[in-house]
Amino acid sequence: MIWDVLPGARSQAGGPHFPFRWRPIRGTGGLELPSRHISHYLAVFFGALFLSALALTGVVNWLGKSVGATNSLSDLASLQAKDRNAIVLPFDLRYWAGLKLPRLAAEKPDVIFISSSRGGAMRSEMLAPYKFYNLSFTAWTLDQVTEILDRATREFAPKVAIVSLDYFMFTNLWPKINAKNAMRFADPFYRFRSGVDMMRAAQRYDGFLANCIIPILKTQHRCRARQGRFLGTPAILYQEGFRADGSYRYGAGRIHDPKTLTADYLTNAMPGAPSIDPKQMLALERLVALANERGIRLVGIQLPFMKLAIDYLDTNARYRDLAGVWREFESRRLQEQFRRMGIAFFDLSRAPLTQDLNNFVDAYHPSEIGMLRSLRDLLADPQFKEIFPAIDPDLISRQTSEAESKKEYFHVYGD
Repeated sequence: MIWDVLPGARSQAGGPHFPFRWRPIRGTGGLELPSRHISHYLAVFFGALFLSALALTGVVNWLGKSVGATNSLSDLASLQAKDRNAIVLPFDLRYWAGLKLPRLAAEKPDVIFISSSRGGAMRSEMLAPYKFYNLSFTAWTLDQVTEILDRATREFAPKVAIVSLDYFMFTNLWPKINAKNAMRFADPFYRFRSGVDMMRAAQRYDGFLANCIIPILKTQHRCRARQGRFLGTPAILYQEGFRADGSYRYGAGRIHDPKTLTADYLTNAMPGAPSIDPKQMLALERLVALANERGIRLVGIQLPFMKLAIDYLDTNARYRDLAGVWREFESRRLQEQFRRMGIAFFDLSRAPLTQDLNNFVDAYHPSEIGMLRSLRDLLADPQFKEIFPAIDPDLISRQTSEAESKKEYFHVYGD
């Protein structure tokens, strides 16, 4: 039998009231606790569980802030504004515009550069005395470029917007494979997601917890850069990320990996096509219309590729059909069409600098010396010089020579 509970029972000795008394119920052989006690125990259990989870979340949040892993994106932007030596990298590339757009709003530059990863090495010193901010790593497709230009220029308009215009951006496949790279804006769960990523990194990488997260109170933190602090889990792990001007500091692990210095590395990453996709020309027209509406001079640049990759596009018989988009993009007809649309277009794909591997991080990412040499070549073009009359070509040449003499190809102006 089980036992039921009757309230208000008095002890047999006439003592004080007890809150309940037990009554046997036929047909069972055990005890049943009062339902209100079960509810109480459950409330205590889940309350304790909730408080434990809250405490753990608080500890993770506190520890994470020491390495920039649980700061909001706007907080990271503010920290970099205060410490211009800080190298910052949010945990997922889809949030990188969330860091860069607040930085852009604070900097209010004369010139911006909207690009995929290809433009990461362009630094503010290269365009001095113009104030410059690099929005690379935020837009891979033409429609994404338009969205970033729109968001970047709602409050103010720079004088010039440089955008990457690469042949593969005009294929029908490129927008499909890069839809996953579309930026996320105003995600309320960013800090939580970033904190989870930090804890996963602590499990995967030996020393990350001990060297980066635990010594929060130490003045000499092993996660500090030479000229500032790395902020964000991937920035710490790979020693790379965005500088205060938006340019990208490459870690040693990404520079001149033999597997990335081949023509196949380019053609496997960048799709080909028999011809230019008309939808991408319409996307370009939307970009031009927005720039005109905001009163912004639009400059398109195809940055250099490694010469081995260009030779492959030009001559490989097996790739000839897919290289149709490349040939059409290189034609005078298309470049004249760009001019009629109002785009000042400059193509560096066949520049002599493409023969020197030091000008590249890999087959299609220019290094800093490669970007500086590209600018030197561009300044020899009267049309480019007319757009940027204040840039001193002699200064650019001297900086190039100094970097060459020091064999400093990837961090020309320091970290």
